[in-house]
Amino acid sequence: MLHRRTLLAAPFVFAPSQHAAAQSGAVWPAGRPIRLVVGFPPGGSGHFPARTLSDPLARELGGATIIVDNRPGAGSNIAAEHVARSEPDGYTNFSAAISPMR
Repeated sequence: MLHRRTLLAAPFVFAPSQHAAAQSGAVWPAGRPIRLVVGFPPGGSGHFPARTLSDPLARELGGATIIVDNRPGAGSNIAAEHVARSEPDGYTNFSAAISPMR
């Protein structure tokens, strides 16, 4: 349950960040391509959903460039490690397969 003080303080917490973003004119994505890293080879089961979603996502983001980057091997661990070591700026994303746990 949220307290009344929390609800009253929320606008003041988010206001400075919105003001700073408005001043800099920063809009994400800022002309840089967005990389969607897939841990499967091209044409594989994990590549198809990433490729299918890349075009609608690009349109939704105002024509941003979406690059599907296939890095197969080691059960997608190579792709996951690449994304984990990349700069945390939101331009490198990991497309993972969901499988049942045993």
